[in-house]
Amino acid sequence: MSRPGPDRPAQADPTKEPSREAGATALDEDAALDRIRAQPEVAEWLEYPGCRVRIAVTDRDARLFHVKVEVERSQAQGEGVTTMTLLYEVDRQTGEVTKVEL
Repeated sequence: MSRPGPDRPAQADPTKEPSREAGATALDEDAALDRIRAQPEVAEWLEYPGCRVRIAVTDRDARLFHVKVEVERSQAQGEGVTTMTLLYEVDRQTGEVTKVEL
């Protein structure tokens, strides 16, 4: 594994909160999606065999990204497909992720 340097910047850890220092920039959409992928429930579905997971920003405003996670899981023996929807909000300044209860 190579170390960060002038030609290779350090990678941000999506599970850590962004800096709150003066001049810190807000999260962009890609960073918000990384935070959703790092959520334990979502990470588990991403690794689960036979699952198809779609993650998308469905809305944004000055404060939040609104993210929808759709999980499709094939049932055993061809008995159909189970679909689940999860909703999250990601604070653009702090990076805090909140699960929205349906």
